[in-house]
Amino acid sequence: MFHVVWEFRPVEDKLAEFERVYGPKGAWAQLFSRADGYLQSILLRDETDPGRYWTIDVWVSERALVDFKARHREAYAALDLECEALCRDERILGCFVARQPEPEDVAR
Repeated sequence: MFHVVWEFRPVEDKLAEFERVYGPKGAWAQLFSRADGYLQSILLRDETDPGRYWTIDVWVSERALVDFKARHREAYAALDLECEALCRDERILGCFVARQPEPEDVAR
């Protein structure tokens, strides 16, 4: 599986709207669900810094994400523009591939 991890710092008075839009059933998840290969979006809030969130978008592969972005470029850009007012800062933390345990690790 391919995971895309973002960090967000929402505008303080827009936290509820941010959580709604970026949550697992929000506008981003709805847009991504148009694609084959999209699995889920996870929204995490930092318990020690409640103004900091991470999202993790899970895809079957990097190719699935690339294909989605090619097919839905305009809708992605429009939603990104629409959501700008919700965040004072956002940055991609990285793209990660889930690793499977080696057979000898499972046996322990």
